Amino acid sequence: MKLSELYWHRITPLHFLLWPLSVFYGFFLLLKELCYWLDILSSVKLSVPVIMVDSITINDGGKTPLLLWLVDCLLAHGFSPGIITRGNYCLIA
Repeated sequence: MKLSELYWHRITPLHFLLWPLSVFYGFFLLLKELCYWLDILSSVKLSVPVIMVDSITINDGGKTPLLLWLVDCLLAHGFSPGIITRGNYCLIA
């Protein structure tokens, strides 16, 4: 296990203090999902397929190589993908 993984995955007293907040946040997300399901909140239907590549770990374990491979496959099959990132760099194919 890497040092960064040991740092981010340890249990501290702060975890116990923030646990009630996480329960409230989970309830809020459930309520938001219910509002979308009941059509109280509207969603947008896009005319093109969307693929999202994300990671829940700190290291971002290999998203860029996966994205490059995915773009190459889509280009080989005649598609022209657009890429939107939230990171420090932008890759445009």
